[in-house]
Amino acid sequence: MTPSRRLRVVVSAAALLSIALSSCSVTVTHSTASGRIQIASGRVNGHSWGFAAYHFPYGGTAISYEGLFAGGGARFAGFSVPEDVDASALHATASSGSVSEEVDAVVGFAPKDAVVVTLKTPDGTMLRTPALAITGFPVRFFVFVGPTLLGSGPSRLAAYTASGKRVTARRA
Repeated sequence: MTPSRRLRVVVSAAALLSIALSSCSVTVTHSTASGRIQIASGRVNGHSWGFAAYHFPYGGTAISYEGLFAGGGARFAGFSVPEDVDASALHATASSGSVSEEVDAVVGFAPKDAVVVTLKTPDGTMLRTPALAITGFPVRFFVFVGPTLLGSGPSRLAAYTASGKRVTARRA
């Protein structure tokens, strides 16, 4: 039995999310969640996953991890110079019967003037996704999801403006 690689991705109405998935089909739709704005979601091997942006109760911006990647989230605390993105790397296994599928995610925050975030995986593959702007948030959001994003070895993230200039974060 071959594992299914069909994923459904849900993004906010103002954003188009292009997630690079090797041999996975992606459907882009629109959705918002109560008190949280769904920035990406889908299914892997019968298990749902999702990421939602929200305002942290005591100030600040956060991303919640839902479904397959559940168990927490990330709170934006500012960019560390010279880093130009603030990211978390996640790994999960979606098991159904005798079929298991490994899934990686890289999710995080980019400076407000970024429009694209790139991810160079350990094997040298270059992926790119839009930096999602959501009204009322001081940063942009990005999500990469796929079966082999993390691997072993270093990966590199970078954010770029519409003119192609690399974004360098400034301390607040």
